[in-house]
Amino acid sequence: MSRRSVLAIGIVFAWVIGIAAFTRRELSRNESERLAESALRVSPGATHFAVLTNGKHVGYASTTVDTLPSRIQVTDYLVSDVPAGDSLRRHTVRHRVRLSRGLKLHDFTVQQTTDSTPLLVRGRLLSDSLLDFVMRVASGPRGRTIDSVRRVVRGQITAVPLIPIVTMLAGQPRVGRGSALEMFDPATGALRPANIRLAAESLFVVPDSAVYDGGAAKWRAVHNDSVRAWRLDGVPGALWVDALGHVVRHERPDGVVLQRMAYELAFNNWRSNSPLRGKFAAHRP
Repeated sequence: MSRRSVLAIGIVFAWVIGIAAFTRRELSRNESERLAESALRVSPGATHFAVLTNGKHVGYASTTVDTLPSRIQVTDYLVSDVPAGDSLRRHTVRHRVRLSRGLKLHDFTVQQTTDSTPLLVRGRLLSDSLLDFVMRVASGPRGRTIDSVRRVVRGQITAVPLIPIVTMLAGQPRVGRGSALEMFDPATGALRPANIRLAAESLFVVPDSAVYDGGAAKWRAVHNDSVRAWRLDGVPGALWVDALGHVVRHERPDGVVLQRMAYELAFNNWRSNSPLRGKFAAHRP
């Protein structure tokens, strides 16, 4: 056997050993390590949505991701005009979830407000296996606790607002890829296993900039962006997200649709036309 052949065999042997070691390392990594690696790809930013009911623009929503030195914070905000008998009422919901830099849940707050029933939910992970959850009616000088529980949890839990980010950053997006998560809903305290799967892929046209049209007295889109998105099965409704886990469109089970678009189109156009615009000062995003 020539010297060149021996060298070639040695190179191939070293490559095979390297691939085997890499495969074994990937298979042996636990969920916490995979999430910590995914967290390195989380970038700060905000996305804005028009809230639609039966095609009518009835509200505004946003998702903001902040990357802090020791925390990642995700804030979901939604404000809309909802029917109440023969009239409308203003409804707002704000979720704030804080995590470690390894995407481990630290604490959360949910504020839900209507014209008469403010609700406040707080929770935090006391240890790797104990979750503290408190729900309060926030009216009156001190409010009133209506539910308080400490719940034993096992393994890594993922709050509902974080499912798109955690799912999409776990690997290359492709139809059919799935992941098993322990899903926690901060608004209700419900904890259940969820099998999330990328069920379909599609291309969306998203208005990403706008200009004010004085003649029509509203903002109009001046540029559209093409965004590739995947539909996640295993979550309520039809949820479409991009490769970074940012929501593009969410068709919720209650008939409400969140459609991503430029801030001016999503917020300013609705604020100007809302029948309750006089109440808006108390509900800034």
